[in-house]
Amino acid sequence: MPRFLRLSLPALALALALTGCDAADTGASSADIQADTEDAAVSIAAAVALDGGGALDEIATSVLGSVPAASLDGGDGPGDGRPGCTRDRSYDETAMLWTVTADCRRGSPDRRFFASFSRVSTFQFLATGQPQQAPAGADALAYDILSGETLIRTPQRVHRVTSLTADFDVTDLDMELATVNGTYQRSGADSLRVRRGERTVVYTLDLEATDVRGSRRTYENWRRAVSGTLTGHYVATITRTDRSGQTVTRDVDRTFTITFPTGNEEAEIAIDGRRFRANRSTGEIASLM
Repeated sequence: MPRFLRLSLPALALALALTGCDAADTGASSADIQADTEDAAVSIAAAVALDGGGALDEIATSVLGSVPAASLDGGDGPGDGRPGCTRDRSYDETAMLWTVTADCRRGSPDRRFFASFSRVSTFQFLATGQPQQAPAGADALAYDILSGETLIRTPQRVHRVTSLTADFDVTDLDMELATVNGTYQRSGADSLRVRRGERTVVYTLDLEATDVRGSRRTYENWRRAVSGTLTGHYVATITRTDRSGQTVTRDVDRTFTITFPTGNEEAEIAIDGRRFRANRSTGEIASLM
């Protein structure tokens, strides 16, 4: 059963975010380390993207779960606010907990851009710390992802999520902007097409959201009006094939911080002393694709 707990970022996570290359890089060439970092940035950006069932999408969903479903589809209980989604929901009166199963599809399998993903999640609305069935009057929300899968295909990548969990606590539901704190974990595999050749990536990603704030009203507002920080740890095995056909496999371990500059649709990823700007909707880093 979800718990209402306002999470704070531990000092350890901040220390990790400021570290540089992992010890596994000892003895590697500077070119290898740079390539590892760039490939990690591309994969992390895809894992956060709003339009592909990424971490920012899930954070927005935790807030939009506070919207009465009657305004979305005429039913009772929470709606997830995401376009292209169908959902089934049930309410446990004893636990005072909504369970939602969502299946989402964006684009067509025959087109250049396609995304499909499924989620099983729970919502619990709270008013002054006490659970209640309806979103009306709630000032907080506990949102857990129990499981999830994703497939995304673009001209630059094929992106799969094989496991997913999250634990988000939402506050300020009685204000224009809601605040999200919590944790997010996923495992997956990417096939990337970048400027230097092709990559296959098998990875795990852990994120902590700290005071991420965004609109209570519409999903579209999350493309721009977002503030807060995501701090994370990324571990992957990356196989790179250059344009000559030569293949190299590298184990990569990185910590990173993501912020959301106001006034545009980018997310800034700080990793290994470098900064990358990714489109927060698509997850693409134009300079590396």
